[in-house]
Amino acid sequence: YTACLAHIEITERDDGLVSRIVGILGHNEDCKKAKMHRLPSIPVHPHVYEVALDQLKKGSPITAIQRLNIQMYEQEEYRGQKEDKLSHNWRYLIEVKDHCTLYRKLAASYGLNIRRAPQYNLDNWINGPEGPGPFDHLPSNVQKLIREAIFHYEPIAKRGDILKVYISTPEMDEAAHKYVHNGQLLLDGTFGVASSQILLFIAMGIDEQRKGVPVALFLFSAPPDAKATHANYDTSILTEMLFSWLRHMIRKFAVFAPVAAITDNDARERAALLAVWPEIILILCKYHAHERWINSRKQKIKGLQLLDTIDYDIALGYLHAERLYLENLQSQGLGGQAVNGGIKHIDYFISNWMPTALWKSWSLYNRTAAANILKIPVEGVLTTTNHLESFNCVLK
Repeated sequence: YTACLAHIEITERDDGLVSRIVGILGHNEDCKKAKMHRLPSIPVHPHVYEVALDQLKKGSPITAIQRLNIQMYEQEEYRGQKEDKLSHNWRYLIEVKDHCTLYRKLAASYGLNIRRAPQYNLDNWINGPEGPGPFDHLPSNVQKLIREAIFHYEPIAKRGDILKVYISTPEMDEAAHKYVHNGQLLLDGTFGVASSQILLFIAMGIDEQRKGVPVALFLFSAPPDAKATHANYDTSILTEMLFSWLRHMIRKFAVFAPVAAITDNDARERAALLAVWPEIILILCKYHAHERWINSRKQKIKGLQLLDTIDYDIALGYLHAERLYLENLQSQGLGGQAVNGGIKHIDYFISNWMPTALWKSWSLYNRTAAANILKIPVEGVLTTTNHLESFNCVLK
């Protein structure tokens, strides 16, 4: 330690230009006489960052960035790499310690101030730093795309407000009108898409190849005191969300009404869909329904093909017949806990899964009704939300 105060402080403006350079440029005598025990770190060449940032903006993972970096390094394709290597004050291989710098540069290129809460950066993207109007952080075509894609935005103005950002590009609007209007809609919510307490709901249609097509994304935040992000929403929020999307689509296409919608077991989603489209046919995902049944009984009661029933009385008759059979075993002292558990499961099933409207949504009844209106084979009506689950993984 030499108590040397030599340093340089450089201040940059938001646009990257240098606005100030201050510091103490001279070293004291002890510092001049001191011996170097460790070489200072060598910075990464700017061209390396340029190539890596271009890859990041195109969605490349860090592993792909590292592969291209090694390839270009070995072939000496970076600027200045073929010059006298002894005089280089740069390095060309990206190390793990450089990842943070790379992501900071990516954030800066999008006008993000990582020291501020995300909602402020979002507001700058949408409204500009000084209120409505263009801003300099992003190319004008990117600004236009962002503002065209966000059809509903509510910022956090005070504590307790919920941030709402609903997204649908013009291409997604066209896909929604083509595949969802008079067609099938998939709706599901997910969390874990960001480090913040953000919920994402995804609306999806099915194209001619039966592939999922995202048609709208709905982001909203959990209240500040929320303990479980994934559970912190209600029917009213989802209803408002879907009505906002409906108004947006009606402004562009005059009418927008899905024939059928498939969801998981969330009653709030189903209630919101019925509030917006009272005539919609609701279909419950087979996989989620089956999982719930397994959770209740642990072991399947074989012989009941309830998922394929189209007559309510027949479906209910299956359950009553099974209960009667188990009661006969119980009266003979046979089966023990297994029989008692089976009776309890059937009672649970009748009370929780056999209200008429709910039975229609998970049985063959609503799938048949949807197929008749859509004029397609019943096999063409979706039975699971697998398309959404797959998209969730890709998105995350």
